Amino acid sequence: MYLDKPITDTENDFLNRNDFAIKLAKSISNWRNKESWVIALTGDWGSGKTSIKNLMVKELKKAGNPIHIIEFSPWEWASQESINQAFFNEISIKLGKEKANTQLQSLSKKWNKLGYYFNNINAFSEPTVKLLPVIIGSIIIILNSFAFKSISNQSIELLVEMVVAVFGLWFILAKGMGDYIKSRNERINYLINENKQSVSELKTDIAKDLEQIDNPILIVLDDLDRLTPSQLMTITQLVKANSDFLNIIFLLLYSKSIVEEKLTDKNQNGTAYMEKIVQVEFAVPKVDESLILNYFDEKIVQIVNGLNVKNKSNIYDNGYLSYVFNQGELSNYFKDLRNLYRFLNSFEFNLHSFVRNDFLEVNFTDLFAIEVIRLFEPKLYQGIIENKDFLIKGYEIPNNTRNRANNREEYLSKANEFLVKYEGFKAKECLKLLFPIFDNYFHNLEGYFGGRLDTIELRICSEQSFDNYFIQSVPQHILSQSELIDYIDSLNNITLAKTKLLHIYNTKKFTSFQKKLPSHFDMIDNKNLTNLFISLKNLAEFANDEGFISDSNKLYFLTLELFKKLSQEKIFEISKDISETNVKEFKFLINLHHHFNRENNHYNLTNQDYLTFKSNLQKLIEDAILNNFDTFADRDNKISILKIWHDLDEQNSKTFIQNKFKNFDKFFKTLSLFISTSTINSSASYKPYKRTTLSKENLYLFIDKSDFENILSHHSQRQDLSDTEKELIEMYNNPREW
Repeated sequence: MYLDKPITDTENDFLNRNDFAIKLAKSISNWRNKESWVIALTGDWGSGKTSIKNLMVKELKKAGNPIHIIEFSPWEWASQESINQAFFNEISIKLGKEKANTQLQSLSKKWNKLGYYFNNINAFSEPTVKLLPVIIGSIIIILNSFAFKSISNQSIELLVEMVVAVFGLWFILAKGMGDYIKSRNERINYLINENKQSVSELKTDIAKDLEQIDNPILIVLDDLDRLTPSQLMTITQLVKANSDFLNIIFLLLYSKSIVEEKLTDKNQNGTAYMEKIVQVEFAVPKVDESLILNYFDEKIVQIVNGLNVKNKSNIYDNGYLSYVFNQGELSNYFKDLRNLYRFLNSFEFNLHSFVRNDFLEVNFTDLFAIEVIRLFEPKLYQGIIENKDFLIKGYEIPNNTRNRANNREEYLSKANEFLVKYEGFKAKECLKLLFPIFDNYFHNLEGYFGGRLDTIELRICSEQSFDNYFIQSVPQHILSQSELIDYIDSLNNITLAKTKLLHIYNTKKFTSFQKKLPSHFDMIDNKNLTNLFISLKNLAEFANDEGFISDSNKLYFLTLELFKKLSQEKIFEISKDISETNVKEFKFLINLHHHFNRENNHYNLTNQDYLTFKSNLQKLIEDAILNNFDTFADRDNKISILKIWHDLDEQNSKTFIQNKFKNFDKFFKTLSLFISTSTINSSASYKPYKRTTLSKENLYLFIDKSDFENILSHHSQRQDLSDTEKELIEMYNNPREW
């Protein structure tokens, strides 16, 4: 935790403020036996006023004959009355601590009496004045309550009685508390009689004592800019009322612009008012920004060194951080230590909230930059959240040149509108570095090709990582970086890899897995790429295949991504890994075969490997059809499998199907193999419906049309046909949607 506290010693003065503090201390030390001196040390919040004051006080105390220093912070007192009282009490108490100095002991008592006068002058007039708004408000409420009612003698009498009661209450509160509530003049006369000394006589007495003391009294008033306007008026009036004493120095610390604004109203100008009080003003010297940035750099290095995560080499690059910080002009946000401490505390806390299982789930530099924007450009931060696609996806590239030019102009205009809407001009360059697509809008460029590396480095411009920056922790349905790397590491052990992938699937993270894995293929060696395919193939047994974006389809497309990688590296003997399988694995392999043929791409499998793949697949198909014909006939993808069998072994597949048709009991079961059912949307009703057709084209791959129709004619004459069998005959004779 970086505490935004003023420094008290030179050991922590890394901004070199001690030199100025020493000069200020010398100026005060050289002041002797002169009229009251009111000094102001001004500077913005966080500029180091209190730190300079602390160093100055320490320097003053080093002197052999030191100045008497009294520090008072009026901000600690809640009201004008308590500020008034505390001012005199603090001075009296501090002077009274000088036991060996009889002059200061005497001054302490007299100062306490003076405070007693000042405090009581206002103490008994204030309550009465403060009650006036209450009294007036009460009367208004009473009058309003009668305004819309019919007036009668009775209601008028009631109104008069209520007004009299309110004034009576005021009179009792203001005048009826005996000695404790006396009029202002009575109270002052009472105090004079008790102390046998008037206010002017007491002040004259104090002035003589002050003139005789060896060293002046320095009264330091800090944090004036935190006071309310009325409190400010109270404290400045106290300074002014006591500034005619000799040997007293007032040092006022405040933000010039804030105090002057608070003191400005229709009756006075705050600047002119303070000029009448302050005799010498010192502004906090401008700090060399390089000192702040050097300190900042030192603290960031400490944070980086303390970040013990396994993916540090991927998510932290010192060169990238330096580039974003400097070229992105982030240094503009760190002109003082207050902003620096605010950022360091927030960044370090949030950084560790993104660590999961010893992995940082975001890019260090991008989180750094986003945290700067979040703290100092909150509108822009919200704009980034609301405009994800605009920042990371860009626009589609039209075919013709004119449309391209129009698109570029449109998106450049949108980019500028974005900056205006979210007030992001200060962070414009940083935004362009974080989001290359956004940068393209300003340079008429199309496309961005850093996607794979951005995903590995968990950059915010990666679609897979963007949301992570705004949720503080990885949600349950998103695969964390640690889980992904853990799975990749497990590929050395195929049994373990299968188990981990199944766990990813069962915890509803497969969609995230499918998106993230391809960008990490380069991290997997040749042997483990083989194991990756085996574990994916194994998952096919459990993957849900319902819907057009089913898990089975996601698995299929992920495998195709893997094959693209394999084609580049010319590796992976896929055929050796097809062994015992099940229904869903079978479908998975069928899809791969379709893809091989459709793309005319065997992904650099050797001829022998591809032949082995086809041979193994043929055995699996034959086992499914020859040994489990009735079960096979109920499969959804039976036509696809039959066609592959036909491609792999035309003669045997045709012989088998023809024999089944000739089998009296198997004819209709065999014919049902060529029935396909699909779900489509009706353009009229907008509701999906099922369409059932009989594919003659596929049927004729296995049997001649004339041979089939002769057999069909024979079966059509049977009298024992079921309704289903009659429907099959009708579907063949009258092709239409059923």
